[in-house]
Amino acid sequence: MIRRLSRDRLAVLAALVVPVVVAVTEIAVWGRRQRVAASRRAGYLEGISGAARAVAAGGSASALIDKVTGQLTQLLSLRSCTFQRGVAGLGRPARLRHDGSVTIGQRAWDVDGEGFPTGSDTELLVESGGLFQGRFLMTPAAEGRPTLEQRLLAVALADQVGAALATSHPGRPELNGRRTAVRRGGGGEPRRELAAGLAAGAAR
Repeated sequence: MIRRLSRDRLAVLAALVVPVVVAVTEIAVWGRRQRVAASRRAGYLEGISGAARAVAAGGSASALIDKVTGQLTQLLSLRSCTFQRGVAGLGRPARLRHDGSVTIGQRAWDVDGEGFPTGSDTELLVESGGLFQGRFLMTPAAEGRPTLEQRLLAVALADQVGAALATSHPGRPELNGRRTAVRRGGGGEPRRELAAGLAAGAAR
């Protein structure tokens, strides 16, 4: 049958079929990438969840913090990352918020287009149930452009640390060699921001 088709008809058939084949191939490649990304996310969270459970059972919080520090450095393409207990806002850094956005003071920063601000560090607060524990202070690499999904995963990792610290040292983060309770208002707001951000990330 194909042999009887004229060249014009063959050209029309090719014009119809080739885009479909290309589209199917692109969808398949996209699907594989999504599965790899999902597996990587699950690996991050499972590893941190295991470490957090160990802390809750009496293990070392330092080991969990070191693990998350390394994960954040890799995930967000950071030059350096340190955890500071009982500190927030010191030095007026930019802030990675629970919905994945980044702000400098009250001004929103286009992290999707420009990456993290390079003129200052960026902090990621660590808290659980409205109880503040500390922050991860992150120095970005100039070429880093973390996606919304990566930033939300970073928030989830910090939340694991907050929950573990709240269990191991409830209400008593260390500050300048002393233990003191530091509470932040609006304990439910970060969780709502994270849920909204995850939904936005999934929609992209």
